Amino acid sequence: MKMRTGNIYGLIDGNTLELRYIGQTFRSLEVRLKQHKQGRGPNPHLNRWLRVKFVNIIMLECDPADINEAEIRWIKEMKKRGIRLINLTDGGGGTAGYTHTLETRDKISTKMRTVHTLEQRAKISIKMMGKQNALGYRHTDEARAKMSVALMGHSVSIETRAKISAAMIKFVRRYAPM
Repeated sequence: MKMRTGNIYGLIDGNTLELRYIGQTFRSLEVRLKQHKQGRGPNPHLNRWLRVKFVNIIMLECDPADINEAEIRWIKEMKKRGIRLINLTDGGGGTAGYTHTLETRDKISTKMRTVHTLEQRAKISIKMMGKQNALGYRHTDEARAKMSVALMGHSVSIETRAKISAAMIKFVRRYAPM
């Protein structure tokens, strides 16, 4: 069985030629750069930077024995040399080394302690019913009129009506406030 090999890579600012980010990947460097450019990662500063800059990707270390240790070592060494990295963490495939500010911790703590009353829960439940795919979205009156016209003359069989009815009864029994 072939072992997965990983690489340590760096993202280079195309204008200043500065090393700005160090990461690890088990994919090709081209694929990893494309993933970064999609801008869906947890580092908002990196995501913004990638949107406005021309970026090159380079291989820093190929197939290290311990990829997490290697990433931590590279980040530590580059920071020691004064490189302005935009990594959120100290590396290692996790959030070790990142500490939320006291203000952020207080916000998270307060949010986690919020308990809805039975009345609030009932209101939320009623509001959410029937909105499983587009939660909270409401079509405009114009869009609803167009859909109504498009469905005119469309009939639903008795079997389908029975299935829909059974599903709705099951849904209401399960989720409706008591």
